[in-house]
Amino acid sequence: MSEIRLLTVDDIDNAIPVLSNAYPGFPIESDQDKKDFREALTQRINDDPNLDFYIYLRDDRILAFIRLHNFTMNLFGTKILAGGGGALAVDLCHKKEHIAKEIVEFFFEKYRSAGSPLAVLWPFRPDFYVKMGAGLGIRTDFYKVRTSAFPRGSGKENIRFLTIDDVPALVDCYNRYASATNGMIDDYVLDRQIKFKRQKGIRAIGYFEGDQILGYMIFKNEKNHATNILNNTIRVTEWIYECPAALSAMSSFIRSQADQYEWIAVPTPDEDFHLFLTDPRNDSGNLHPGVYHECADSTIGIMYRVLCTEGIFRATPERDFNGVNAKVRFRTRDSFLPANDVAVTVHFKDGKAEVQDSEAEYDVELTLDISDFSSLIVGAVRLRSLWNYGKIELSDDSRLEQLCQLLEVQERPICLTQF
Repeated sequence: MSEIRLLTVDDIDNAIPVLSNAYPGFPIESDQDKKDFREALTQRINDDPNLDFYIYLRDDRILAFIRLHNFTMNLFGTKILAGGGGALAVDLCHKKEHIAKEIVEFFFEKYRSAGSPLAVLWPFRPDFYVKMGAGLGIRTDFYKVRTSAFPRGSGKENIRFLTIDDVPALVDCYNRYASATNGMIDDYVLDRQIKFKRQKGIRAIGYFEGDQILGYMIFKNEKNHATNILNNTIRVTEWIYECPAALSAMSSFIRSQADQYEWIAVPTPDEDFHLFLTDPRNDSGNLHPGVYHECADSTIGIMYRVLCTEGIFRATPERDFNGVNAKVRFRTRDSFLPANDVAVTVHFKDGKAEVQDSEAEYDVELTLDISDFSSLIVGAVRLRSLWNYGKIELSDDSRLEQLCQLLEVQERPICLTQF
């Protein structure tokens, strides 16, 4: 007999082996590792209202674990509840027994019942979650370029290293950026403080105007050579700037490190980032056919899962669908959540969406899988691309241009939250 229930402090010691074995890259093996993990998890359980930990038990034995986040996400200017799933771990002796599927079903149903129209996750295997209805987000490019490729900038006078005392100001900066950026998830001080204490070898700089941080960069040192202490790489893990002045100052900081850091590795969802650099070529030296210089590794990460097709339209009443007037019936095929395997009719009036009853008239029916709809409705993929790939069906093909205009977005979703 199996059950899924909240993790308690008394369960932690029995949960540790499941987590440690499932994620060998993050070992919890020594007594100190276990002590640190126990203390951090106890603090989360007792003090963090934005996190829930669940365990899957069979015959009173813990066989799996998941961490669920109650996120506040900016979706086209409206803050919505989004469920986040992380640290899904299954006992190695009980893999391929559909335990992960049961936990993900629980995760999705929990947030659907709570009125959340959307779930987000970082996939260990994207194809696994596509089968469960999740759609891919935008790509992130990982650059590794010379520090001398950054512009000289405006100088470093307003930059200094950050300490744990600066966490509230850093979170304020992050949340201002999140409020102005589609897809971003709000941060909070407790989470940052715990991460600040636990992460080893991490440094952070901030750009200040008065007491405000208007940009920051979190990074660590990476040695390139066993004996040459002057041959290093700056490995950036997070970088935010609210204004050109902050970017310019941090660019000055980066360029000034060239004597000890020849390279800097930077992840970014910015499709135009290569235009900021004086030389965007990476350290591979690869030249692809047609004289294409390699500049970045392209990756996929965050995935989105619409839990309620009707709810995703109701959750963003102020979203402007580009002023288009149209009556559209969305038929999203959803075999994983049968309650969401329905057709939803939406009337768009001057770009504003109004969900109608099931018998309402419509001009065109758009049919697609829920995974593709999830990517489409958050702005991670263009409708025309789905059409070109043969992933959508229209009851009236002459309406394609109108629908492309309706669903076109200026801001594709960005997510910097790791969970």
